[in-house]
Amino acid sequence: MNNKSLKITATVQWSRKDPGRGVVVKHALPEGMACRYRDVAVGGISYRVDAATAFVFGSNHRIELERDPTNHMDGNAIKVIGVWQDRGMSRREHLGYVPKDTAAKIAAKYATAPLEAVPIVVFQPDCDHETPGARFDIYTPRVKRAKAPARIESPSHP
Repeated sequence: MNNKSLKITATVQWSRKDPGRGVVVKHALPEGMACRYRDVAVGGISYRVDAATAFVFGSNHRIELERDPTNHMDGNAIKVIGVWQDRGMSRREHLGYVPKDTAAKIAAKYATAPLEAVPIVVFQPDCDHETPGARFDIYTPRVKRAKAPARIESPSHP
């Protein structure tokens, strides 16, 4: 996936849905891309708590998607890779996966299309939630549709 060309302009604010835990991450939307799946949760993030916690508490959050066709559990698997700043250093680590049902839909409709992800909220662990979390939107290239030919009106016959 070519996320290196994606210009990131992000601002952060606390989530109104879950005050004190969720941080909303606002990014500029990818040019020439259309949002196909909204508010997707990172699956399996509880298996990578250290990386996920560092991601949530870091800054300049970005998410990259990487197809994982050799995954022995799911041939449609898509890795969710977190990219962020931590104490002035850039980090890039595997956080989890796109949920299986969403990955299957992407494989069916956008098998070879480049994928972009835009993080929308990150959740800090707290008393009620032992693990951090993240939600994001998934984009694919916008498809230009051919215009239908103009209709030619036929003369009416008496």
